[in-house]
Amino acid sequence: MTRFLKLFLPCLLLAAPLLLRAQSQDFEVDYARPREYFVAGVTVEGNSVFSSDQIIQVSGLRKGVKVGVPSDDIADVISRLWAQRYFEDVSIAVDSLTAGRDSAYFKIIVRERPRVSRWDFTGVRSGEKKDLQERLNLRRGGEYSEYIASASSDIIKRFYAEKGFLNAEVTPEVVKDSVVKNAIRVTFKVDRKERVRIKTINFEGAEGEISDWKLAKSMKKTKSNKIYNFFSSKKFSEKDYPDDKNGLISAFNEAGYRDARLVKDSIYYVEPGRLGIDLKVDRGRKYYFRNITWTGNSLYATDVLNSVLGIE
Repeated sequence: MTRFLKLFLPCLLLAAPLLLRAQSQDFEVDYARPREYFVAGVTVEGNSVFSSDQIIQVSGLRKGVKVGVPSDDIADVISRLWAQRYFEDVSIAVDSLTAGRDSAYFKIIVRERPRVSRWDFTGVRSGEKKDLQERLNLRRGGEYSEYIASASSDIIKRFYAEKGFLNAEVTPEVVKDSVVKNAIRVTFKVDRKERVRIKTINFEGAEGEISDWKLAKSMKKTKSNKIYNFFSSKKFSEKDYPDDKNGLISAFNEAGYRDARLVKDSIYYVEPGRLGIDLKVDRGRKYYFRNITWTGNSLYATDVLNSVLGIE
């Protein structure tokens, strides 16, 4: 009677001793005393996109090679196949033994990841759709996994956070392709929510040396409702915020505080959809310029050189 001995091994083979079942008898795998077999032949089951020859070649399980069951040899076979990222499940089966019981026929059993025939978005504008496609770099025919879905969703959220939509939600929706075999269509459903705006920005560290108005003006893109500039959207942009913090420090530098540094940076909600920002600066000592005379400046005027150094 043909024996069918199946050995299922996780990627890292961390399971306890396993039980191999034949049609005629039970066969217990002894991890303390693995048995070695010559590979009499290899077949593949469960493949539709990749040929059996391709899978066998990648596995390294070749006819005539001696392998232990169980052993690191089998673990290496599975690891090589997992590394391709094309399979959701991989296992190895001893299909049968030769008459001399020194050789075995192995079967590689795989479950292929579905290929993506189409990536799409809903809830986004046409221009945003093009930008997202470039950022995600998702191609037709690529594999799909939970990791890809999660990483892509995070990129989409960061994209909208840069535009002030800090609470955007992204839901990947997967449907089976009715035309292409073993293929799926993936749609990222985006809900941008309301754009988050800045209600107040609080500065600490100037102590009358620099007005809050001047400090607020130094932050070109990050504005609060206290700044009466009707041309400013007062939205919060994660993309522009780092540059605006540098602009704040530059305002201290121009006032003579060359060692100024930001020691506190807090962003919080004061109400739904409205942010408060606390910025604390350690301005350090103030430096003064005495009389400065430029000589040899035939290419640039004195005023230009002074402005480069921030000297008024």
